[in-house]
Amino acid sequence: MTTLSTVTLRPSAPSTSSLPERDLAITLRRAFTHSFQAAVQSVSIDRRDEWATDMKEDYNKGEVLSSGHFGMVVAAHGRDFTFGGTQAQPRACALKVTYLARRFDRALDEAKGDEVRFVKRIEAVTKRIVTELYILNRCRHSNILHAHAVAVSAGDLHMVLPRLYSLESLINKYRDNFNGESMPARVIMMIVRQLCTGLDYLSHAGIVHRDIQADYVYLTRGGTVKIGHFSSARLLEEGRCVTPVGKKEYMCFEKQFNLYTANSREECLEYDEAADIWAIGVLVLRMVSYFPNEKWHRLQPDFATLMHTENMPFKWMIAEMMQLRVRLAKCGGSEDLISWLSNKVLTVNHRRRASASELLQTSCLKRLCNENVADDRKFLVKNLIQTLDWPNRLKLETNRPNYDALESKDIPAEFYWDEFETWKILEKREFIYQVTVEEEAIAGFGRHYFEGRFHYANAHTLLRDLSRAVVDESIDNVDILTVDYQIREMAFVAIKNEVYERSVMTLPTDVTFALPDTLSASNRKATVNVNVLAATD
Repeated sequence: MTTLSTVTLRPSAPSTSSLPERDLAITLRRAFTHSFQAAVQSVSIDRRDEWATDMKEDYNKGEVLSSGHFGMVVAAHGRDFTFGGTQAQPRACALKVTYLARRFDRALDEAKGDEVRFVKRIEAVTKRIVTELYILNRCRHSNILHAHAVAVSAGDLHMVLPRLYSLESLINKYRDNFNGESMPARVIMMIVRQLCTGLDYLSHAGIVHRDIQADYVYLTRGGTVKIGHFSSARLLEEGRCVTPVGKKEYMCFEKQFNLYTANSREECLEYDEAADIWAIGVLVLRMVSYFPNEKWHRLQPDFATLMHTENMPFKWMIAEMMQLRVRLAKCGGSEDLISWLSNKVLTVNHRRRASASELLQTSCLKRLCNENVADDRKFLVKNLIQTLDWPNRLKLETNRPNYDALESKDIPAEFYWDEFETWKILEKREFIYQVTVEEEAIAGFGRHYFEGRFHYANAHTLLRDLSRAVVDESIDNVDILTVDYQIREMAFVAIKNEVYERSVMTLPTDVTFALPDTLSASNRKATVNVNVLAATD
């Protein structure tokens, strides 16, 4: 089979740069798709909650929930796997389809005949897709959406996601049912509390979401709030963000400046996770009012820019917007909520915005929430979910793993049931790993080596280490999922060797495996070695 590496993209003359003709482009497109087909094997299923991966035979597709040039999301039902058999009752889910060929073609078009630009575009596309896959499959947190299954089918990337309520739909339904009234402040802040918990987790992993909005926040039947849609997410260690991605009215001043004012990348303002905090404030306004489509005393969609131009804090900006102030008061938030928004969240100066962890400690949030999150969930179920959809018309599930308690960690089942409670030991251990990559590159045979360490309880930090290895050109973006998987698997082996005291036979702590070919190298393979460093009680 022709692979990416067997096709040279080098220009025939130093002064010119050209992209492949039609037939060669087709070959490259197929190879691009094939590289993802190999990469997603390591995250294709959740070993503790198995879903089907045959997208043609095992899923019945229904209503299109959203669509765009590069993909769509459809409501679907998947065949249920239980104890090795099947049940007649299908499982509700959402199927996100990414058109890999169209992604490739866009990169080809944007390159405008320049080979170097084409390679950079492909790398950028690959990085965005891999980052989303990593978060959905590796960042295990109750307030972060997860993927049930992943597969490449008919050349497209399919992600099977939980079918949940979108916050946007709940907001609209609440207004329809209660004559345009705002959601109660207690409901709002209980949702915000869980959002901040999820954002705090992402912040510790060095991830900024960049597109927080009501359409991408979800609630389960059990009252758990989940952050979803990570196609715009980015690692902060790759440098500060400047691209103004996201919905315009949810953008902070930094983003709006880059979108409306900056004429070049050099003029753009940098932003970080504080942009997500601003979006939380706009989300509160969305739950309180009809922002940005309020009929009277309308708050402009670009009010962040107006606040900067007028050097005006949020509470002054809305001082004469009586309809909004009345809504904020009637929902039960009072002036306390306005002060919280103005002083902690909707501040033009990003350095003055509170972090997600700081917001969790604010008196306004604590006053409106219960003592613990479990009671918040019960409150949301009674006063929001059951109020709006007590018959469960969408047939959403409540007793499956990964919905509320997040029972399904990607850990071997035997670790939970053995006499040593090995899963507890695993999460207290620190590991050191070494990775060696060998490949046949355009410049000749190449060998790359890197190492690192991690605690399994915080294993999402592997993403940062592997992303550094990409920057150092030790691995490719498309390798991240596979290398991450092998490191984790070898960590399980290292723990088995420790727990069972090598009583039977010492298991090997290293593994060699193939990596997909890239634009510049073929016959690639990697060796991963993992050992336990120490116990941390």
